[in-house]
Amino acid sequence: MLPSAKRASTRTASTTILLGLILLSFTVRIYRLDEQSLWGDEAWSLFHATRESFGNVLRSARDDGVVPPAYYLFLHTWIAAAGRSEFALRYISLLCGVLAVPAIFALGRRLGGVGTGIIATLLQTLSPFHVYYSQETRMYAQMTLFTILSTYFFWRLIAKTPSSDWKVWAGYVITGGLAVNSHYFAWYVILAHGLFWLGDLIRKRLVTWRIALLCLSAQAAILALFLPWTLYVWERALGLTGQVTPMSVPLAVILRRCLGIFSAGAPSIAAEQAEVGWTTLIPFLLLLALALLWPWKRRGLIFLVVCASAPILATFSLSFPTLPGWSRYFIAASPPYYLLLARGVDGLRQFARSCPLAARRRVVRVGLAALMVAPLSLAQMRSLRQYYTNPIHWHWDYRAQINSMAKGARTDAAIVYNGRDLPVILKYYLPADTPYTIIPSLCNADEGHIRDEIAAIAAEQEQIWLVRSTPLACDHNHRAAQWLKENAYQVSETWLENNLFDLYLTPTEMAFSANLPALTFGGQFELVEFASSRERVAPGDALAVALRWRALAPMDVDFKFFLILLGPNGETFSLKDGMPLNWLRPTTSWSAGEIVNDRWGMAVSADTPAGAYPLYVGAYDPATGERIAVQTPNGESAGDMLLITEIEVR
Repeated sequence: MLPSAKRASTRTASTTILLGLILLSFTVRIYRLDEQSLWGDEAWSLFHATRESFGNVLRSARDDGVVPPAYYLFLHTWIAAAGRSEFALRYISLLCGVLAVPAIFALGRRLGGVGTGIIATLLQTLSPFHVYYSQETRMYAQMTLFTILSTYFFWRLIAKTPSSDWKVWAGYVITGGLAVNSHYFAWYVILAHGLFWLGDLIRKRLVTWRIALLCLSAQAAILALFLPWTLYVWERALGLTGQVTPMSVPLAVILRRCLGIFSAGAPSIAAEQAEVGWTTLIPFLLLLALALLWPWKRRGLIFLVVCASAPILATFSLSFPTLPGWSRYFIAASPPYYLLLARGVDGLRQFARSCPLAARRRVVRVGLAALMVAPLSLAQMRSLRQYYTNPIHWHWDYRAQINSMAKGARTDAAIVYNGRDLPVILKYYLPADTPYTIIPSLCNADEGHIRDEIAAIAAEQEQIWLVRSTPLACDHNHRAAQWLKENAYQVSETWLENNLFDLYLTPTEMAFSANLPALTFGGQFELVEFASSRERVAPGDALAVALRWRALAPMDVDFKFFLILLGPNGETFSLKDGMPLNWLRPTTSWSAGEIVNDRWGMAVSADTPAGAYPLYVGAYDPATGERIAVQTPNGESAGDMLLITEIEVR
C-alpha cells in the first residue's frame, strides 16, 4: 500500500473510532439524565441562572461569591430556550461532557499520536467521574471542556507554528478565559502552562523569546478577561476569605482519592465516598509507571506531569472546602492523567516494532494495546453500572420528599416553613397550587407569638409538615419545633443536606385507657395509661400513640423506648425508637411518683397486609442494648415488651 493511501486509511479508521466514542459518550451521559432529584448545589445553579437579566445573574453570583459567573450566564441563556426541567437543566453539562471527548482526542493526538488520542478518549468517555459531572447542573463539566481546549491551544502555541500563531493565540485566550471564568480552580491549569513555558525558556532549548512572549501575552490576556470579575467581586471575596477556615487534608489522602476516583470511581455526595480497591487500580498504576519510564517524547511527558500535578498541589496548598464529593475540586487534573495512561499504552505498543514479521507488527501492537486497555475499561464499566444502580451514588431525594408533602397538603396536612422564605429546592418541586405557611409571620416576633401561630395551625390540621433550613432564620431558638415536640406526635425526621423535614400528627381527640396489667419495667417505672388516635389504619398511614408513665424510683440511666407493631411471624411492620416526649424528657429527669406524658407518632409500613397486629412498648439501656425486663408485682419476669393494644390494618 502506498504511504499516502495508508495514511488515508489510518485517518478514516481513527475518524470512525472517534465518532463511535462520541456516540458512546453521549449514550452513557444521557442515560437516566433526569432519574435523580436535583440537590442543593444544583438548586443554587438554578437560583443564580434564573435571575431576570444578565446583570441580575452577575449580581447574584457576586453576592454568592463562590464561583465566577460564566456557567450561570450560559445556563441563563439555555433555560430561556430549553426550559427548567431536570433534563433540560442538566443537558448543558451533558453537551460539555460530550464535547470534551473530541477535545481530549485532539490534544492526545498532538502529544503522542492517534493511538494516544484514541486511548485517552476511551478513558474519558467511560469515566464514571466525568459521567457524573456531565449529569449535574454545575460548572465542572464546562470547566473541564475549556481546560482541555486551552491546553490543546497552548501546546500548539508553544510548538512553534508561525503560520497560525494569531489563530492559536486567540483560541488559547478565548478557551482559557472561559475556563477561569467558569471556576477559580481552572487557574491552576493556566499556572501549569506558565510554569512549563517558563521552564523551557530557562533551559534555553526549545522556546524562543518570540514564543515566550506569545505565551506571556496570551496569559496576560486571559487575566485581562478575568479582571473585570475580580474587581466586581473583590470586596465580597475579601469578606468571604475572612470566614474560610483552612482545611487540613493530607496530601497522601488527596492523591489516593484522586487516583481512585479518576481511574474507576464515581462520586458519592449523600453518602461516604467508597475508595476504589488497590486490586482494581493495579492496571492503572502499571500503565502510569510505563508512561513515566518510557524514554520517548520526554517533553510531552514533562508537560503532562506538570498539568496533572499543578491543580492537585495548588489546591492542596491553598486549601479547599471538604464538602461531600470534594474530589471535584481536582477534576482539572484528570484529563492529563488519562493522557499519561494512554502514553503508557503507547509505550508498550512501541515494543511491538521489534517483531520480526513486519506484516504482523500492526496486529501485535493493536493486540497489546487492547490487552492493556481492557482491564481499565472493564473496571470503569463496572463502576459505571454501580453509579447507575447503587443508591450510595445518588443525590438527596428532594423530589420524593416534597412530592410526599404536597400529596398530604391536598388532604389533611399543613406545610409550615420555619424561616424567612422558601428554599430554592422547595420552590422548584412544590406544585404552584400547594398551600403553605411561613412561620414566624414577622421575622422579629417574640417566642409567645411564634408558639401561638404554630398552635393555631395545629388546631385546624390533623398533620403538620415542619420544614427548617439550618442555620435557622427568624426563629433562632426553634420555638415552633419545640412547641410541636411538646404538644404533637412526631412521626418522622428527615435530613436532606441542611434541610430538615418533620412530620407531626395533631389529632383533635385522644381517648385514654387504663386497662393495663399491673406490670413494671424493672421496678423503675410503669405504664399507667395509653391512647391511640386510630384503631384502624391503612398501609402507609400513621397513627399517634400517647403514653403516661409513672416513675417508681429515681434513675441514673437515660433509657430509650420503642414501639413496635409485629406480624404473626414476628415480622416488623412499624418501629419507632427514641426517648420520651420526642427526646425532651429523658428518664434521668423523672422524679419518683411523677406522671410523665409521652407522645409517639408511628408510620405503618406500606406493604403491611390487612389484619390485626399487636402493638408493644419496651425500653432498653442504650449503652448495652439490653432490654429492661417487664415484671409482675411479685418480681417475676413477664418478657421484655408490654402489649398495649391491637391495631387493625386495612
